[in-house]
Amino acid sequence: MLSATSAPLLADPGTGQNRHQAIDITRRLARAAKVPNPNEVAPHVLRASAITDQRVSGKQRQEVQKWAGHSDPSTTQG
Repeated sequence: MLSATSAPLLADPGTGQNRHQAIDITRRLARAAKVPNPNEVAPHVLRASAITDQRVSGKQRQEVQKWAGHSDPSTTQG
């Protein structure tokens, strides 16, 4: 279980984090937050959700495209 003082997104000093560790951390956080279907949560899903939320909230595609670092406008759909 995560504590209020833990730093779940930080790797130990001098070590990196691979994609499997990032997915594991994301899913542990989802379970701790009681997110339905925590095994479906992954960093890319969170990124896609953030992009969708920005578009739904009224941000222009070009603004969201720049924020997301998409070089091709068709990548930022909607």
